[in-house]
Amino acid sequence: MENTGGVANVAGASPRIYRGFALAYAALCAAHAFVLMRDVHSQLIESYVICGLVQWLTIAAVAWRWRQSVFPSTFRWALLTFALVFVNLANEIDLARALSGLYNPVPGASMFCDGVYAALIILACAATFRRRTVRMTNTIDATMAVALAALFFIRIFSVVSVAGSNNPDKVLFIVRMFDALGLFMSLGATVRLLGAESQQRRHFFFVVACFVWTSTIFAAVRNRLLAVTMNPFVELLLLPSFLVLGLLCLQPLPSWVARYRPHLPIVYLAESLSPLFLGLGLLCISISIWPTHPAYGAAGVCTAVIGYGLRNVITQSEQMTTERALRTLQGELQNLVVTDALTGVANRRGFDASLEHLWSRVRSADMCLTILMIDIDHFKRFNDEHGHLLGDSCLAAVANCLASTLEPLGGLVARYGGEEFGALLPGVPIEHGLEISETVRHAVANIVMISSDVGRKITVSIGVASTERSQAASSRELLMLADGALFDAKSRGRDQVAWRR
Repeated sequence: MENTGGVANVAGASPRIYRGFALAYAALCAAHAFVLMRDVHSQLIESYVICGLVQWLTIAAVAWRWRQSVFPSTFRWALLTFALVFVNLANEIDLARALSGLYNPVPGASMFCDGVYAALIILACAATFRRRTVRMTNTIDATMAVALAALFFIRIFSVVSVAGSNNPDKVLFIVRMFDALGLFMSLGATVRLLGAESQQRRHFFFVVACFVWTSTIFAAVRNRLLAVTMNPFVELLLLPSFLVLGLLCLQPLPSWVARYRPHLPIVYLAESLSPLFLGLGLLCISISIWPTHPAYGAAGVCTAVIGYGLRNVITQSEQMTTERALRTLQGELQNLVVTDALTGVANRRGFDASLEHLWSRVRSADMCLTILMIDIDHFKRFNDEHGHLLGDSCLAAVANCLASTLEPLGGLVARYGGEEFGALLPGVPIEHGLEISETVRHAVANIVMISSDVGRKITVSIGVASTERSQAASSRELLMLADGALFDAKSRGRDQVAWRR
């Protein structure tokens, strides 16, 4: 039994854990400031040690969030964790060089680690997860991310060697390159945040967007200050982005972000722009190295164009296949439906017949089926307060709302009994089903009854189950899972979504 996974509020760490991390961050920041106040030879080494401790603390926070999440968010949090490991590796390399007395403002080995970190962040922001094409599209995304990182290294190391450089012009060039890369990552994360439907995804992209924007801005300010002053306190700008990332990982999604509901055109636009960002980044870096490395530049351009084109072909093919299958199923369902006289949707008999028919089709065609069991909250009290005539109007209004929301998606809505409705969503995976359930819940809450006697809004509790993530051996078992999830939603206070597997 689980909550709504990708839809429900993202839980934060316990107050004790959060306070522990906050106190640890505060102590390390104070120690860093104290170290920088001392005019000693070991100041730089101690600064690297403290930065490394802050980074490991942040890695622990991100890894904790990784363990708390569900797929596909687990994939993204894992990429972020490994990205931070490379950032820490870059710090350890700088520490080793400082211990040997070989300080360099742009050490090549550290820049290599920073480039891998950027590629992992870009991949985490570009990856999309469609049930049928997830492996193919993510393979293409990974290929373009690797090509982007490789060409970025070629561009960097065409200016400096692995040992680095002290040339001011080369240092400025490297700084500008990393500023552009940071801005590129920040825009990519922000676009995905604006189009994130589920709260799991929204939480990840909110945290990453805050982190990369903070990191980009503070790094740009620090690098420019270092060019004009040797004030050691400039090194304090290394820590804020890690504090932001670690503390946001341990917190639930802020309420103002949780309330944000992107419109479907924005969702589709953001998902379409994500691979475009990756392709554009690869294209830009390929063009920039073309004059000095034409072969690598041409290979990068070809990879960007072919990769993005293949991805579009795969995605459109999957959409056409799904649309054709849903149209076929919708036509078959219309022949099985028996209508409920009051609400105009299918009745219990039509629902049961459609469920059995879909179960056989889903099993033979290896498609998923998601069931929603929907109950109007406190309907008996509504009837007692406003009368049965208005109660019938309420049932009809909810049924119309459900039908107008779900039927365009290829779903079937039925009055299961009394104030309870059922919905069948063929071809809809569990994560999308949970997002649709939240859309339904909000749509019902916006119903306005044409009567001055009704003083409260109508709400529903929704239980969800899917063949995608359950061990149900029959349609009856799947229906029982959805009904059990409905019970969970009602027992937790109603007006929410829950799911079982």
